Amino acid sequence: MNAKQIPQFLFFLITFISFHAILNAQTCNYSQLVQEGQRKFTDHNYRGAINDFLAARYCPDRPQVDNLNLLINEVQNAWVAELEKERNRARDAENQAKKEKNLTESAKKAEEIQRQRAEENAKKAEANEVIARERGRFAEGLRLALLSDNEGGKSKKSEALVLAYLSQQLLGKSKQAEAERSFGNAVVDSFSQTIRKFPAKIRAVNFFQDKEEIVVSLENNQIEIISSTSLQSKGIGSSRKEQNLAVYAPDGSIFLICNSDGSIDLWSRQGDRIKSENAHTETI
Repeated sequence: MNAKQIPQFLFFLITFISFHAILNAQTCNYSQLVQEGQRKFTDHNYRGAINDFLAARYCPDRPQVDNLNLLINEVQNAWVAELEKERNRARDAENQAKKEKNLTESAKKAEEIQRQRAEENAKKAEANEVIARERGRFAEGLRLALLSDNEGGKSKKSEALVLAYLSQQLLGKSKQAEAERSFGNAVVDSFSQTIRKFPAKIRAVNFFQDKEEIVVSLENNQIEIISSTSLQSKGIGSSRKEQNLAVYAPDGSIFLICNSDGSIDLWSRQGDRIKSENAHTETI
């Protein structure tokens, strides 16, 4: 195309566009375009719907008041929502692909995991053996505690006390409430029978740590030791004042009596007063 032909081409193009616009303005129908746009909107043809609504703006029969802007906004919002759904579906597909990749990598490690599990199972079996043994002791301890309750209910107080004591020995440090309760009940029941007639009321009862013997303090300041199994009593003398507290050595060979006058007496388990001291000026 030479320089002389360019002005002729531009004139022809401008003339064609103007003629096409005039032709559309004369032939388009506002209601028909709106209906067609709504149909395309229903069919999810959002681009075609927007084009129809935009074209309806230039129809000669367009009313002075219309809702074309609202329709266009509604189509745009629906289009955006559908694009967001598509984006979410793509994201889900990507996540699913990552999961499948992870499963593939996990499958490669299955053999190593199985070997490690085999070693762990061997260790667990060994630990379970120890646990089973402890559970057996625990079950037997509770069984003896229940038997102690049964024997106590039959007024077999000595048998109940022995069973409760054995129950505590089996349970060890666990100190289950059932065994403690049974032992306490057995001790209370054992003292409900007359061991001997004391010359005064009992002020306090204290157990040695091995629970084989009990120290009984009377209101006349007499002190006695009683066997928790044979229930035999042996007098060990009397203190000078009221006894407020008894403290036992870890091995149970001696014990300390704190008196109300501030003095302390050191006693042997055989019933001998080893030493007396005025430790305080007031009641301990």
